[in-house]
Amino acid sequence: MSELLDTFTINNDDALAELAWAIEASEGRFTLLFARCNYTHIQKRLMQRLQELCTINIRVIHLKQSEKTLYATIREQLGQEMPSALMISGLESVLELDKIVSVANQVREEFRKNFPFPLVLWMNDEIHHKFIKLAPDFESWGTTTRFAIATDELIDSLHQGVDSLFTKALAFNSSQSLYKLVNILDLGFLNRSEFELALKDLQNQGYQLEPKLTASLQFIQGLNTADTPQALHHFQNSLNFWQQEIEEKGTWEERKRERDGEIDTPSVTSVTPS
Repeated sequence: MSELLDTFTINNDDALAELAWAIEASEGRFTLLFARCNYTHIQKRLMQRLQELCTINIRVIHLKQSEKTLYATIREQLGQEMPSALMISGLESVLELDKIVSVANQVREEFRKNFPFPLVLWMNDEIHHKFIKLAPDFESWGTTTRFAIATDELIDSLHQGVDSLFTKALAFNSSQSLYKLVNILDLGFLNRSEFELALKDLQNQGYQLEPKLTASLQFIQGLNTADTPQALHHFQNSLNFWQQEIEEKGTWEERKRERDGEIDTPSVTSVTPS
């Protein structure tokens, strides 16, 4: 996975360089920068690379699940410190995310008055949409850099997840339930919570998944949702495909054996009237 992350980082070097330039150019004044990346493992690597590219030191604060407000958390973490630049990560793990976003909009002037440095907020697409909806004034201050991932890299990770799940599920004498298996599902650089984001990314890129992969992913989606009716819907879609696939394969193999003479076809006996 490390090699894949390195490749992804290299492919986004131009976007990273632009973000690094924006940070350096904003030293000494409040500037809001949104860094959009849907995948946590990749986000961490990008943050490391950004710190290497920047000529100024970037302070990092990772938000806890229990955080309630962004502004107060930054003030508490920094104390009297005034960094050259600040990056915030962990928004995707915050439990009361809507509150954090809406409160940021309410106290937006405090950011500008008290934080004379560039502020980089790392987030996925869904969180950025929340800022647009719940904190439109605050969001309008920012400049957004989106880090994209190549289609083939996403497909490789999804294939890896499918292969991992079914290898473990079909292992001889496996005593693990499927719900236990999905908890250790290996999706490459993807976390389980990012699975749906990956499918949306592929949809936005106009990529159409092959039917077999789609059916396998439907099964994983069924395991990955707590909504029982929705889970059953995914399971049924997956089952329908594989049943049809088995039936078609059986019919094809039977016809092949007939052609090869492995199956005796009934002979027609002509009857001559006496």
